[in-house]
Amino acid sequence: MPVLDGRRVVAVLFVSGLLGLGLVPGTAAADDLGYPSTIGTDRDPDDLPEAPGPMSGTFVGLGTPTSMASALTGTTFLVSETGRAYRLPQTDDVVGYVPALSPDGSRVGYFPDRDGYAIRDLVSGETTTFARIRYGDLGREPYLFDGSRAWWSPDSTRLLIGTEPNVVLSLDGTVTEVGRPRGRRASPVGWIGDEVAWKRSNGTDPDRPDSVELVVAPVAGGPGRTIRLQDVDALSEVVGAGVAVSPDGSSLAVVTADGEQSGRFTLYSTADGTVTARSAVDHAVNPNCPLSWASGEPAVAGSIDLPLAGVGDNPGSIALLAMSGETLVRSRDKFAPCSVWAADALSGPRDPAGVLASGGSSSTYVAVAVPVTVAVAATAGGWFLVRRRRRVLEPTS
Repeated sequence: MPVLDGRRVVAVLFVSGLLGLGLVPGTAAADDLGYPSTIGTDRDPDDLPEAPGPMSGTFVGLGTPTSMASALTGTTFLVSETGRAYRLPQTDDVVGYVPALSPDGSRVGYFPDRDGYAIRDLVSGETTTFARIRYGDLGREPYLFDGSRAWWSPDSTRLLIGTEPNVVLSLDGTVTEVGRPRGRRASPVGWIGDEVAWKRSNGTDPDRPDSVELVVAPVAGGPGRTIRLQDVDALSEVVGAGVAVSPDGSSLAVVTADGEQSGRFTLYSTADGTVTARSAVDHAVNPNCPLSWASGEPAVAGSIDLPLAGVGDNPGSIALLAMSGETLVRSRDKFAPCSVWAADALSGPRDPAGVLASGGSSSTYVAVAVPVTVAVAATAGGWFLVRRRRRVLEPTS
């Protein structure tokens, strides 16, 4: 039997521990993607590598200002499943909204600059640029887009964006105009299979039985099918991006803010329009932030002061709040007013240590509520991932 070199064994285990802590870049398989319990950045983060592999989330936060504009708008980051934050290279004048991260975390849609929208494959490093999609207020020629409203198809191959008219971007560079359903005030809310889902308002009276409908129609347009939504008070109040269809197409979620320190989630069935679940949360929510999905449960960026272990009295904030009221991701400081996460990541394992990690020469790595000795434990016994507990939402009667 060959004799193992003890120094090699220790080296392998040590590197394994570092990989578990996120101190050495590593790439997880797309079907094993997880997410961190905490995010954070230093003031000099690394730029996103050309092909880093699937990412778990994205947010706009702090970074080293490169100009007065960037100091005001912040910096766009993509986050690995261990919490490592990479800066997404962009010009200062297009930062402001989080990029569109695909459900499997393998692709991201964003503006590198004002002269064209891009879809970047995070696995291969290939980028498809759409020169006809320009940064700016809504307009027709060329298509103008402010980056605020975009929906990936469930298979992560097509991106519906909120231009005027709406268009679908395909990975081969094709731009397809979407046929808008007839009626007043129709706006897209995502995908159901290969078709586009629209929220259509037929008036201002919420007591009308057809005041708000869900219309599902082919990309090219057509009559489609209509589902009347019941109990539409929540939908009459929603503003911005706080309404979206789930990745599996079975639910329509609506998020509304009730004052400064509370919010509401309402879940509709896309089959018959009935309300299937409601939830009130005692935290502020941001309905202008795109929704994320965790195993069929909607989640959105929230905000509340939270003491973080090992950081003294420095308060943090919620980066992602689930419909159940559970905080899925916390941010180190009050710097992540909007964050969006891949559905596959939120359905995967949660990194229990909450590594706050990012690159750069001045990086610091902090494990929330876990001392640095975790690195030693990881070298000796490996890193254990635990799935977060799911809360069962009580159906409405």
